[in-house]
Amino acid sequence: MIRKQINGWGSCVADLYDMAKGKSFETDLFNSEEALRQAEQIAVDALWDRDIASGHFIWNEASARVLGYPPVVNDTSATWWQEQIHPEDQERVVEGLDQLIDGEGTLWWDEYRFLRSDGSYTRILDRGVVLRHPDGKASRMIGAMVDLTLRQQTRQCLRDAKEAVADIHHTKQDFLNNISHELRTPMTIIIASLELLSQSFPRPDQRYLFDMLGTSANQLKNLIDDLFNFSRLITHKGNLAKTLFDVRACVEKMINRFCPKAEGKGLRLECDISSDVPEIVYGSPDHIAQVLKNLLENAIKFTELGNVMVKVRTVPGREKQLLFSIQDSGIGIPIEKRYLLFRDFRQLDSSLTRKYGGPGLGLAASKKLVELMGGVIWAESEVGKGSTFSFTLPLR
Repeated sequence: MIRKQINGWGSCVADLYDMAKGKSFETDLFNSEEALRQAEQIAVDALWDRDIASGHFIWNEASARVLGYPPVVNDTSATWWQEQIHPEDQERVVEGLDQLIDGEGTLWWDEYRFLRSDGSYTRILDRGVVLRHPDGKASRMIGAMVDLTLRQQTRQCLRDAKEAVADIHHTKQDFLNNISHELRTPMTIIIASLELLSQSFPRPDQRYLFDMLGTSANQLKNLIDDLFNFSRLITHKGNLAKTLFDVRACVEKMINRFCPKAEGKGLRLECDISSDVPEIVYGSPDHIAQVLKNLLENAIKFTELGNVMVKVRTVPGREKQLLFSIQDSGIGIPIEKRYLLFRDFRQLDSSLTRKYGGPGLGLAASKKLVELMGGVIWAESEVGKGSTFSFTLPLR
């Protein structure tokens, strides 16, 4: 402020300066109150502002939704607020609040039943802060009321929705499990009957029909087995039984199982197990065999020329981990299609489904099995040059 006067101009400038300062203060005050009003409009809780001297309450718009009263009830007295409190809670709540106001505290909260406009009581959590004059006398309280009953109802609705989704999920999995189980027995009988009939020296034309029926029956049986195993994995019914086993024997047994199928397509099926791989490890041989089976089936299925190689290595720097790799010289996987790998019931291309068949469960089941055993599975591929599916397992 200018204190020195020059022909009266000093006081005039000072007044102008004070007026500008006051105008700035009014602008800041208006902006802050406008921000507060906007905040009240988007609030989900019932906000209240109580004048201690007069006992009047001012409520925000959300209080109409929380408490059920019309918006016109936005300026009430302390008496009205007390009358809405359940008679069994009223004395305790009012006495506790009065003690805080008459004392020196600033924070207050309580939980009680509040009468809604429809005559029902809802349980609320009320919280407030006391604003005091420099002499310590309470002048104002600002607080918020949360409808606990509404929150409990919302949480219950969410729980009910989750349970409904879980029931649907379990029903779907039970259906897969039951239908797969019921189909396996008749399918096994059909395959056995075809084998017996094919041994009765049929005519060449009949032999062709028996071979075609046998191939189709085995494909269907493999599909049923995949569905059965997949449903057990999803419902966590697969028993992760661990034991000591010969990892070389486990891999070689699976190689021998697929040799006829590979030779039938003119493919070389090879095995390469590093010399530093321990003979006896502790893990789940049945699950490892299932993963190898799924990956070998895919490798042979999608390879027309060349070879399929199974490799087992120790992981450098990790003595208790083994790396399994199934490498083929097949059609390969386009980079833009790789995100579909390991997804349930998905083939990379509909044309592949028509040409090669299969429900697209092998990789999805393999991923679940590997993760169940604490491992990681991934794929590397190049179109026209083949693919390599690898997984690591903690075996000791």
